Amino acid sequence: MNSRDKKSLEMESLCAQLRDEDGIDPKYVKHLDYNRKNDRKTWQICKLAQKTLNLIFIGETANSLLQNLTVNTVVPFPDKSHLLVTLDIGFESFNVDKSAILAELQKDAGRCRCALAEALNRKKVPRLSFCFR
Repeated sequence: MNSRDKKSLEMESLCAQLRDEDGIDPKYVKHLDYNRKNDRKTWQICKLAQKTLNLIFIGETANSLLQNLTVNTVVPFPDKSHLLVTLDIGFESFNVDKSAILAELQKDAGRCRCALAEALNRKKVPRLSFCFR
């Protein structure tokens, strides 16, 4: 038995389950259990984005399809560089095709990001993805 096998047997006896990062200095291990969704600044950005997008859809847009939308939630999609915006449709526009609304939102995404840039006052503005509840 060589020294490598002895070391692995020794490590197996000391822990219940071996993982990839066992035996590596913790400062060099990328912490996978860090939950980015608990980041306070990220949630502040999401809340401000929700308020800003609601104001855009209520008052600043001339498109009648987008005027009936309300922003339900804004969450970081993989991280704070991309936000997922969940929308609700107003009562009077239930018969409207959702794909048509999403197409209009994609056309209007640049203006939404521009308004977010003014509100967030950040160097990089997050990208937006839209979905319905």
